[in-house]
Amino acid sequence: MAGISFNRREFLKLFAATAGCFVATAAATPFAPALGTARAAPGAFHFPQGLASADPQPDAVMLWTRAEALDPQAALPNGDIDLYVRVALDVDFEQVIVEQAVRAGVTADHTLRVFVQGLSPDTIYYYRFYAGGDMSPYPGRTHTAPRAGTSRKVRFATMCCQNYEQGYYGALRRLTNDDIAAAPEDRIDFVLHLGDFIYEHTGDVPDDETPARLIGPLPDGSAPWEPDGTRRWWQKGGQAAVTLADYRHLYKTYLSDPDLQAARARFPFVHTWDDHEFTNDAWQAHDTYFGDGEPAQKRKVAANRAWFEFIPAVLAEAPKLNGVGNAAHDFRDVKVENAPMGEPDENYFYPDDNLKAVSSLTIYRTFRWGAMLDLILTDLRSYRSPPVITEAVKAFTKGAPVPAVRLVKLLDAGKTANDGKPPEAISYGGEEMPNPRAAAPHGTQMGGPQKAWFKSAMKASTATWRVWANSVPALQMRLDFSRIPFAGLEDGYVGTDTWQGYPGELEELMRFLKDEKIGNVVSMSGDYHAFGAGRLPVDPDMDELSYAAAEFMTAG
Repeated sequence: MAGISFNRREFLKLFAATAGCFVATAAATPFAPALGTARAAPGAFHFPQGLASADPQPDAVMLWTRAEALDPQAALPNGDIDLYVRVALDVDFEQVIVEQAVRAGVTADHTLRVFVQGLSPDTIYYYRFYAGGDMSPYPGRTHTAPRAGTSRKVRFATMCCQNYEQGYYGALRRLTNDDIAAAPEDRIDFVLHLGDFIYEHTGDVPDDETPARLIGPLPDGSAPWEPDGTRRWWQKGGQAAVTLADYRHLYKTYLSDPDLQAARARFPFVHTWDDHEFTNDAWQAHDTYFGDGEPAQKRKVAANRAWFEFIPAVLAEAPKLNGVGNAAHDFRDVKVENAPMGEPDENYFYPDDNLKAVSSLTIYRTFRWGAMLDLILTDLRSYRSPPVITEAVKAFTKGAPVPAVRLVKLLDAGKTANDGKPPEAISYGGEEMPNPRAAAPHGTQMGGPQKAWFKSAMKASTATWRVWANSVPALQMRLDFSRIPFAGLEDGYVGTDTWQGYPGELEELMRFLKDEKIGNVVSMSGDYHAFGAGRLPVDPDMDELSYAAAEFMTAG
């Protein structure tokens, strides 16, 4: 392992000590495989969730699978399953460069990750997992990134919001088949997944529609939903995931889909998350199902662990970007209680069990593709401040068809409003209520540390394009009700669970890009189940607009 950096060495020690995580090093030249003696007859094992690769580096990639024993006697006495993985230069596995024994343990729900290093840049590899006399039903295909500084075009796809019960994944089958039929120079290099890989609430389909397919009862789950007219988007009997077993069940169900399996086998994926990997409209370790929601630190830890088990990603060894490091790290188990949130710090982050739950897994990081692209992946759920449109504000503005832009901007500014002199009361429709954010910090989606890192990464990037993996839209989506004569209405935002609920920080970021003359910035966003494209202004309320970035929003 000569030539491996100190950071890489430290990562390998820590990663290999994590349950379900292994390291393999590629041989310089192909060799004859030595493993393959079955300790069980064919048919004893299978791979019901397929296989996957992720976060390709110029010299490494993360591989993933999950195994199950169809014959319990074929597993080890403690329930673990011995496997091995092969990586080859060809789909027939005649030029094998990696053969490594690994183990799928009970503690990680028989999932495993293999960090394969020593690979060549910009190269197609094939990989497969084996258990006893069985092997994964098809080979995986992955693609390492070009060497840093290499000028080469990049082609990638984006996706998000794949609600299993609302439909099938035919678009992924089309993506896979089109790529197989394409000329080599037209094939996709990787897939960027912008979050909502699962939906944590079953029956998340309007109650007047028939679900395309059902997940069924969760192992634990919340009390089955009984319709009362307040949640028209939930089916009778739907449940929220509340335990690790529930979240694991959802990932296993989603990953049983053959089209999703085919896409994950065909392309390396690069992932961030949005809210539904934890809870709808999540902020920090808090849910929002009913009223203003309640602390959910135990669920956050369970959700983070399940994501780490089922979503391959290079975290602790996420590469630096021209000297700018990453805070990303693998899952760390912590003990928490669903405790009151306490008082926030100046970054609007809550301490104690909230801090421990959120810090159990950190995923914001960078990814490079030669000289063409630097990808900055952010986490816009774990550090965001509470929403400004609370139940009290909704009741106060009950005549507003959508949240008023003026009020959102005022509340978001907190104690910094009006140059540090926030009003004691807010007004709407001739009425007033005490300003609930008068003493609060400025609103944030990124949190202080991540925002500082984001600015440093953008400034350090020397790639032709800087692509922001931004799980929620930054595009302005407003309704200009003030133009309706005699209606007495104000302009409003179409939703505030996106950057529209945090307009001050978005303006800060756009102004930073503009002031620092950081160009060719493209935001790739999801969440809204809609397609859109546009430019991102520094301040959308200025008479003369200036723009800092462009955005492409995807629906799935």
